This record gives sequence, C-alpha cells and structure tokens, in this order.
Amino acid sequence: MKKEIFLLGGYDLEMLTIKKLLIKHNKPFIDKQLFWGASLSAYHEELSYGGIIYGIELQEDIQPPANYISIDHHGSLPSEPTSLEQVAEILNISLSFEERLIAKNDCCYIKGMLMLGASKEQVAAIRLADRKAQGVSENDEKLAAYSVKMSSECFIFSYTNHFSPVVDRIYGLYKEFLIYNKTKIVFYNYSNDAIIRFLGQCGVKKEQIYFGGAKKGFVGVMESALSFKKIVQIVNNFKGKECKKKL
Repeated sequence: MKKEIFLLGGYDLEMLTIKKLLIKHNKPFIDKQLFWGASLSAYHEELSYGGIIYGIELQEDIQPPANYISIDHHGSLPSEPTSLEQVAEILNISLSFEERLIAKNDCCYIKGMLMLGASKEQVAAIRLADRKAQGVSENDEKLAAYSVKMSSECFIFSYTNHFSPVVDRIYGLYKEFLIYNKTKIVFYNYSNDAIIRFLGQCGVKKEQIYFGGAKKGFVGVMESALSFKKIVQIVNNFKGKECKKKL
C-alpha cells in the first residue's frame, strides 16, 4: 500500500464531499478548515511528509516538494476534471448521481447541473448546501437580497462579502454581470481572456487575478489586493463604451 496523505483546501460543498469520501475510504488527510482561496503555505509543516502529498485546491504560494501532487481545476487548469472527480479517480471509485451533481456545480454551476438531469429542487438544495459550506449566514442571505434589490443593472455592489448568494439570486437575469464591494471584484460569464486582458490594462498585476470555469466563467481579483477607490475606477472603466469595444 502506497504511503499518501491529502491536504484539504478551502471549504465549499465540493471540498466537504471530498472529505466525506476520504473518511469513507479510510484515507489519511489533514483539514485545517480553510476558506476558499487557501494557500499551500498553510500546510508548510506537513510538506516534510515522506509519502505522496495530494494538495487539493491550494494556491502554491511556496515551492512544493517533489512528492507533491496538485489537485485542482481552477486558474490555469480549467479543462481538468473537477477536484472531486480527480480524487474519485485516485480512490478508484465511481461517484453517485448526487456527487456528480456536486462536481458539475463546482465547474459549470446551475446550467451544468440542469444539463446533467438535475431537478430544480436538487439544484436549489445543492446551491444552498454550497453556500452554507462557504460560511454564508442567514444575514448574508438577507444582505444578498438587498444588494440585488438596490441594483438596477448588471453592475452589482454587494453588501455581503459572500458573493455566491448574490449570484444565485440573479441567475438568469443577466447574461453577463460583475459584482464588487469595498475589497474585491468578480466578473461573471464574460470571456476570461478578455477580462484578464482588461484588468491588466487597468494596472492589475497578473498574480492578483484568479479565474475558473473554462473560457467563459469567472475572473476576480484577490481580496484586499486593490483599494476601494481602484475597484470603483475599474467598474467605471468597464462601463465605458470604449472599454467594452476593446472586450
């Protein structure tokens, strides 16, 4: 039996499902209960492990050892299977229909789940479970509803730091939209390459940008990487006709 250990990244429904699978199949793992966007340095002490180290959705802010294997499907790996599917392959198991829906939710969101055959009730249940896994509270849900109510177009200022309840509430209303608050900004359903290019033109550094969801998914700037003044400037620039033509 090969010696291996799994290091869990930031919490969402997919990560909690991976954790359940590891427990079910008696696989060793370390869980530091991190938030989404977690970094490998959170496990710097564990990187001296002698066997195979699987890091699940951990940003490599430090150099990993030679025995480290990254499991991810965000950023530069949008074409990879989801992290849940990759773990299932390592464990040599098949996923249940619910687990496949959870994987599809993580890479293709609501549209992906519906295409897989999910009912509206199943979609709603998985989205709610995902939001709770991310730490979205009842108050966040109320603030998300208020954020949508106060927005008259597809440029939405969020009164909660969790954007997922805002995104879920406006699903189907806009083909493309952006959400921002005082510390971060995320673009949804635009061309990833075009938004990354636009942000670069606005002076945002490449290492401050994260993205996922294949060619048209989401592109955001790391939280607190920009001042609120800069974020508002980016939003206003994006609203401009000239800037839209460049996209």
